[in-house]
Amino acid sequence: WLIDVGGWRHALIALGVINIVVGASLHFAVIDKFKDRARTEDETLASTQRPVRWAMTQPIFWGLLGAFTVYYVVFGAMTFHLYPLLLERGFDTGSVVAAIACIGPAQVAGRIAVAALAKDRPIRVVGMGAVLVLPIAIVLFNMIPVDFRALAIVAVLWGATNGIVTIVRGNAVPEMLTSNAYGAINGAITAPVTMAIALAPVCAAALWAQTGSYQAVIWVAFALGLVVVGCFWFAALQSVRGGAK
Repeated sequence: WLIDVGGWRHALIALGVINIVVGASLHFAVIDKFKDRARTEDETLASTQRPVRWAMTQPIFWGLLGAFTVYYVVFGAMTFHLYPLLLERGFDTGSVVAAIACIGPAQVAGRIAVAALAKDRPIRVVGMGAVLVLPIAIVLFNMIPVDFRALAIVAVLWGATNGIVTIVRGNAVPEMLTSNAYGAINGAITAPVTMAIALAPVCAAALWAQTGSYQAVIWVAFALGLVVVGCFWFAALQSVRGGAK
């Protein structure tokens, strides 16, 4: 609607203003930075360095690191390029925008489904199922007919998968590896994940520029999706044998 009214530049300005007025105002009004004072830097380092060093000696840590980093390479590249990718596939602008709009609610629905239906399941089992959907969804994006209903179903599947993976990512370390120094160990995993999210769209754009179409991007994303499955299943099976500390 904002784009229709004033163009994409004014739409971005409007979204930025909303973020500043609402988000920043709530931040300064609600969050008290003095309420939860951190320990001194020396105490923090002393309490976290040893568990992080221990975690880095565990195969589970590297399996999770690989799974989540590569997952967000795929998700970041596909999500940010989904609009031109689907246009290239022959879908009209309205269908593409409507399908992309389904992804956000589907993420929430996926999280609700996990809370309601899989709350007693080990997180590794939930994750093993969720990561399997990733390469399947990529293949479906490549194979679906030019029909909005089929596109909407795949978009919902894509969004729900990401919603579930965010839950898995938050719970995998304490359940599968260790509950000690959760923030530090999860931070060690999150750092490359953040870089992957930032770099993936650029890499996908470069691949598209080299090949002239999104076909190569899709097949690379599919191959990386299989890497995600392999890494997470490796970590999950290792955690069954060793157990969390």
